[in-house]
Amino acid sequence: MERDHRRQEILDAAAGVGLAEGLGRVTARRVAQEIGVRPGLVTHYFAAIDDLITAAFVQLAFAERDLIRDRAAGEKSAVGRLRSALAGFTTVSTERDAFNLLWLDALRQAADRPILRVAVIEQMELDIAFMEDLIAAGIAEGEFQVA
Repeated sequence: MERDHRRQEILDAAAGVGLAEGLGRVTARRVAQEIGVRPGLVTHYFAAIDDLITAAFVQLAFAERDLIRDRAAGEKSAVGRLRSALAGFTTVSTERDAFNLLWLDALRQAADRPILRVAVIEQMELDIAFMEDLIAAGIAEGEFQVA
């Protein structure tokens, strides 16, 4: 398999394990089991397990934000887009359970994993920037009034 494809396969498997079972369950052995390779291949691409856990979390956070952005974009008004985005980030439902648990797990794991801590903060800042963009668009469209 081509190097970039193999790396992505490993990352996808780690993201799947992280989302389904928690980031703490992402190990070279567990990821290798998912894709039918030896753990040494996983560590060849991700020498430190923290790098793999962080990359998996970042991939999932981007995917979640893309889902929320796509749903919000389907709304006709700025208020609708903002409501949709807020609901996407804050809703407690069975549809959102996996992502909510992922974030809780990432916040907990970040206490012991400095590289993950940096990534969690960066992803939170990207979420804030996304919300700021929605508000700025609402102002530009004249739907939100500011003094």
